[in-house]
Amino acid sequence: MRYCRIIIFIWVLMGINPIYAAPDPVSQPQFLTLQDAIWLGLRYNPEVRNAEIARVLDKFNLRLAQNQFEVQYALTGKANFTDTVSSGNRSGSYSASLTPSASINTTWGGNISVTSNNPLSHPVTGDGRTTYNPGVTITATQPLLQGFGPDITLIPLHNAWDAEYIARLNLKDTVIGTITTIIKLYAAVVQAQTTLTTQQAALEAAQATLKKYQALVKVGRNAPADLVQFEGTVASSQLNIQQAEISLQQAQLTLLNTLGLDPNMPLAPLTKLTMPSRKIPTLAESVEIALQHNIGYQQALIGMRKTRRAVRSAEDQQRWQLNLTVSQVQGGGNGGNTNAGLKSITNEKNHITTVGLALTVPIDNLSVKGKLVSAKVALQQAEINLAAKKRGLIQQVTSGYYTVLNAQQQLGKSQEVIDRAADSLRIAQKKLEFGRTTPFEVNTLQNNLTTAQVAYIGTENNYITSIASFDQLLGVTLDRWSVRLAY
Repeated sequence: MRYCRIIIFIWVLMGINPIYAAPDPVSQPQFLTLQDAIWLGLRYNPEVRNAEIARVLDKFNLRLAQNQFEVQYALTGKANFTDTVSSGNRSGSYSASLTPSASINTTWGGNISVTSNNPLSHPVTGDGRTTYNPGVTITATQPLLQGFGPDITLIPLHNAWDAEYIARLNLKDTVIGTITTIIKLYAAVVQAQTTLTTQQAALEAAQATLKKYQALVKVGRNAPADLVQFEGTVASSQLNIQQAEISLQQAQLTLLNTLGLDPNMPLAPLTKLTMPSRKIPTLAESVEIALQHNIGYQQALIGMRKTRRAVRSAEDQQRWQLNLTVSQVQGGGNGGNTNAGLKSITNEKNHITTVGLALTVPIDNLSVKGKLVSAKVALQQAEINLAAKKRGLIQQVTSGYYTVLNAQQQLGKSQEVIDRAADSLRIAQKKLEFGRTTPFEVNTLQNNLTTAQVAYIGTENNYITSIASFDQLLGVTLDRWSVRLAY
């Protein structure tokens, strides 16, 4: 006993309460609201995380396309040392050069480059005089026919912008799909949990009815043979509870796996699913919203722009090639004195000016013509597919709109069925006490009430998931849940 007191005293000094130990947070059931589940899914879901990582490459690809119209720099350096011995005579030299350069592609299809050559030579033997003859070369090339103008030269950049935008839409589509899936899985857990609670309540009601009937049998008011029906109802309710428990476990595991959480994490019972309050838009408004925000339709519109640019590019390749080249070389002389040093660049004694035109005329080039034919065919097919996609989207929105309205109406009707079934059961139970009805009728009405309650749970789940699917179709899921993506 003395040693136990000493141990407890040490625990107290260390801040440990030996009586009220802190619970293990992992073993405690965790309660998740639907909003909590969505945030956790966006943080830990593997598909969302992979899509976010892919955005790094998407942004870099756009940066590469933009870099094509920015100044490109380069620096080249060389150094050589030569030592030669011939017939006993030794000679050698040292040379070095540093060549910086810069170039830029213009939006009109041309290219301008500037190169500075800085050679330095020094003989090891002889007078040992060092010579430095720098030179600057400026070259400009401009296509005058094929490849001329921003409409042609900026096609790769515009394609890169559209590709990056499609990548953003892909991320948005992944997030929307994940949120919709989480809503449906969360609703499935709530449905399974509520069904289990309903079945447990049905079992309690069946057991209570059985006890009442047993009491009536004891006093001789009812026949003992009718107990079999009530006992069968109790056994059936117990079986339904077991099946509901299995369904609940499966639904919870699927939800946790989608959220990217430990599948062994215990969840507190989820008995209510609350969606953000909203007003269902009219059918015309829904169609307009879908045409502006539906992911697949927006990607089809972007693909159409790319196809049209491909036709312009193929048409440009049909033109003749006529390129103008202008080159100016300053400096680059030989020897010393006025031809050496930086002054050799500005003394007007060392310069070369070149102006040239290069013409290429394609003659019956079928491969080039084939590209134009293929591009025009692809454009016509894209227009047909886009029109079909628009009609299909309108049809889907119309179907989804009436699905939501029908689910909403069914929800109200299901509640009416529950109320009527509950009233009928109460009346039958009163009649049973006075022997004015049969046990079979009471059991039937009890089963009808349980069936109506379970059906209402399914109808409510169908209503909620239909709204989630409709929001996904319209492309407004992120707005409904106040999610902002960091593209």
